[in-house]
Amino acid sequence: MRGLGYLSILIASVAFCAQAQAELLVSRYAVSLGGVPMGEAILHATIDAKHYKMEITADVGTLLNNTKVQGEASGSRTGPKLTPERYKLVMSDGQESSVDFAASAAAGAKTASPLRGVLDPLSALLAASIRPASESATPCDKVLTILMSRAKIDASLHPAAEEQRDPRLVTCRVNFAPNANSSVNGAQLQNVQWEVNFQKLNKPQLWLVEQVSLPTDLGTVTINRVETAISGS
Repeated sequence: MRGLGYLSILIASVAFCAQAQAELLVSRYAVSLGGVPMGEAILHATIDAKHYKMEITADVGTLLNNTKVQGEASGSRTGPKLTPERYKLVMSDGQESSVDFAASAAAGAKTASPLRGVLDPLSALLAASIRPASESATPCDKVLTILMSRAKIDASLHPAAEEQRDPRLVTCRVNFAPNANSSVNGAQLQNVQWEVNFQKLNKPQLWLVEQVSLPTDLGTVTINRVETAISGS
C-alpha cells in the first residue's frame, strides 16, 4: 500500500506538469545505513527554459528517532547556468535554514555580492545534473560553491578511478572542502568525499542521480533510486 501511495504521488505530479507545460522529474530514493533501511526521500525537479524549482521530502532514521525533512529551492535558468532566488529547508526537530538570494543580489547590485556564484544544496544538485549539448561531456568536470548554513563549501566533481561496470552509468568522486572565502573558520570544516553514480537521460537533458554513497561516523549511508516519473513539455 505504501508503494502504491508513492506511485500515486508520481502520477499526479506528472499530470500536473503536463498542464503547466514544463519538464518535471520525480524520483523516489531509498536511504540505508550499512545496508539497513533507514527511510525514503522524494525529489521533484521542475524545469523550463527560464526557471527551475527543486523540492525534497524525506523521512529517515530509526524507530526511536526519525527525522523528517522538507526543502524547496527556486531560481532562474540560462542554459546550464542556474541563479538561485530562494531556498528553505525545514527539519522535524525545529531546525530551519533559508536564504533569499534575490534580496542579497539586489542589495549587492553596486558591489560584489557575497552570494554571487553560490548555490544552495538543492540548486547545486540540479546544476551537477544538467547536461550540456556535447555528447562527450560528463558530470565529473565541475566545481560548485555551495552555501551550507553560513559556510561556503566547494564541491569538486572528478571521474572515479575505478572502471564503471555498467555502461549506462558514470561514477564521480565528489570532494567537499571549505571555500577560501567562507565566513566560517575553515578549521571547523572537514573535507568529505562522496561517490555519486549518474545515469544519462535524453529528455530532459539531465544526468539522473542513480546512487549516492557517503561516509558517516556510524557507517556508510547509501541513497538508491527506486523509481522515476518524467514528463516533458
